[in-house]
Amino acid sequence: MKRLQNTAWKQRILLLLTAFLILVAGRVFFLVYNYPKSPPAPADIALAFVRGIPFDLATIPVFLLPGMLVGLGLLLFFWVLQKMRKKETLAGLSTATWAFRIELAVHLAFFAFLIGLMLSSAYNYRFNDRHLGWEFSAYLVDLPMLARSSIERSPVFSVGVLTLKNIFVALAIWIPQRLKQTFQVGKEILHLLLWAILLLVLSRGGFQASPIRPADALRTGNSYLDQLSLNGVFTVSRDLSDEEEFRPVVDRQEAVRYSRALIDRSDAFLSDEFPLLRYMPPGKSAMLERSVGTVKKPNIVLLILESGGASLLKHHGGDPRLTPFLNDLLFQSVYFERFFASGGRSANGIFAMFTGIPDRAGRTILRSSQIQNRFGGLATLLAQNGYHTSFYHGGDATFDNLNRVLPKLGFQIVRGQEALKNLTDEAPSSTIGFDDRQVLRLFLKHLNEQEGPFFASYFSQSTHHPFSIPADFASRLASDARTKDMKGFPASVRFMDESLKEFFESARKEPWFKNTIFLVVADHTQHAGLNYLQDRQIPLFIYAPDLLQPQIRSDIASQLDLLPTILALSGGGSVYCSMGRDLTSQFYGNNGKPFAFFAGGSDTDIIGWIEGDRILFKHFFLEPGILVPSVEPLSGKNLMTDEPDLYSEYLKNARIYYQMARTLEKENSIWPDSDGLEKIYRHAKTR
Repeated sequence: MKRLQNTAWKQRILLLLTAFLILVAGRVFFLVYNYPKSPPAPADIALAFVRGIPFDLATIPVFLLPGMLVGLGLLLFFWVLQKMRKKETLAGLSTATWAFRIELAVHLAFFAFLIGLMLSSAYNYRFNDRHLGWEFSAYLVDLPMLARSSIERSPVFSVGVLTLKNIFVALAIWIPQRLKQTFQVGKEILHLLLWAILLLVLSRGGFQASPIRPADALRTGNSYLDQLSLNGVFTVSRDLSDEEEFRPVVDRQEAVRYSRALIDRSDAFLSDEFPLLRYMPPGKSAMLERSVGTVKKPNIVLLILESGGASLLKHHGGDPRLTPFLNDLLFQSVYFERFFASGGRSANGIFAMFTGIPDRAGRTILRSSQIQNRFGGLATLLAQNGYHTSFYHGGDATFDNLNRVLPKLGFQIVRGQEALKNLTDEAPSSTIGFDDRQVLRLFLKHLNEQEGPFFASYFSQSTHHPFSIPADFASRLASDARTKDMKGFPASVRFMDESLKEFFESARKEPWFKNTIFLVVADHTQHAGLNYLQDRQIPLFIYAPDLLQPQIRSDIASQLDLLPTILALSGGGSVYCSMGRDLTSQFYGNNGKPFAFFAGGSDTDIIGWIEGDRILFKHFFLEPGILVPSVEPLSGKNLMTDEPDLYSEYLKNARIYYQMARTLEKENSIWPDSDGLEKIYRHAKTR
């Protein structure tokens, strides 16, 4: 304790406690101000308060850091001055005391600002069903107008906020003047450095691998309870730390018009407020051998292969030893040989497939505040049509917040490594979880227990680093002259393929098999050692021997097309939002020319467009873009100067398409609330 003498440690602890109490008070305000007509149970509210503590602790650095940085800067200045002039006092007080006086004034003034932000975020919930995020910085220039609007619509709230802010501003002037205690410059500098370490730990939410994120609050499926755990200072600060990777290239109205023309006929869209909503009437999918309406709805099983690039398949020039089962399945399926990933990470692919909207090129939306937005998730749409929905993954379901995000997108059951431990006596065979064979056996058992139509998704993980495979399988590979050289990733691919073979052989014996449509797709490619086309190209198998005629299709498609395609295969009958197309019916967008858009990949900050026999890449911070062939023979030559009109067209398409996705995300205008959806649905059915 002696080492803390002559430092402001007591005052800074008091500031920390004050910040924490402000955040707790803000949560109480949120609770009362936004109290729903059908309130949750008191125990659930209490639990939301408890869950909010880590978010509050992670927010405290936002309260304290600005003032401490000012204080540290002043201390360093006075320390240099002291060394030069040997002067330790100023107007009768130590220079360190003056530094802390100013630091304290900054703290209290900034507290006033953050209180206003926190309460405004609670106010925002009434209108947008979520805390403030990106909107805060975007609308700063409109603050006077917004303040006037707030005063007009909610005068009591506005007066209360202004009163609290003014109280803290007054305290920022009054309290520092009363501080007379003497501090030492050197000790204060060391003291602040220790505080910097503490604030760093708090800002991350602890010592865990991934920093705490807004998506960590998505626990209950109840927007009110989830948002009650958060606070607006936290959500805004996290969004501001996301690097802004795009700038609009046209105004919103033109972006909507242009994007719609790329996606579908102009009369297909239902709403100006939610620009990409469409309606798929109930009926027969053109791909199926019989009408969905004549018998019970088909089951749908989606198998997502980790790092399962198309280049692994013999059809695309891959080593035939790697995927013998998939090589055979290709000719028994409707296979899309020009199918592309919409991103480069698992999060990108999962978001695109389950929402129909492309993910960000940089930091995934799954790790941002925007994941709190409303989405018309594929599983949600199918659940509304009577499907049981589930998701199985052998790895950690908390990675990329899948355990929080997937229920929000409509999955009634989400089982990752921890949940699977309760279903088997086997231990996970890998350091990152259960292997593909283990999970597919549990997945098959789960499917056998289902009644009625089901939409079940499986996400493999054996082909993820460190590419662990069971010892018995490794021994079998080593003992076979044809496979003894397989190690690492190739060995894990072969294991994945054989696990799928076992799964399908067992599934074919089950009574539900004949009425089931299987889709096999990858999340992204394996990236390493691939050319620019291979790095984007993934397989899509649609396999249902009793329902579909096998064929190989060469039209361009992407993960964004899966939501409308699966919805069509299930029988339609839903309002939906997607920037993709139904692969089972005629395409009317983009003058009938199929395309694929992507954002991010093995290199982030990239968007791209694939159409015809060309592929365009555009980096956000590098000029110019690159236009190269998307069919053999490939070439590294930039065709931009040889084909300037095509380059300009594809560049415009990619930029506006990406702008549309990010605009919808940030406006929360992808999907309406339940009342709005009901009105749109009634209107769509009578058109």
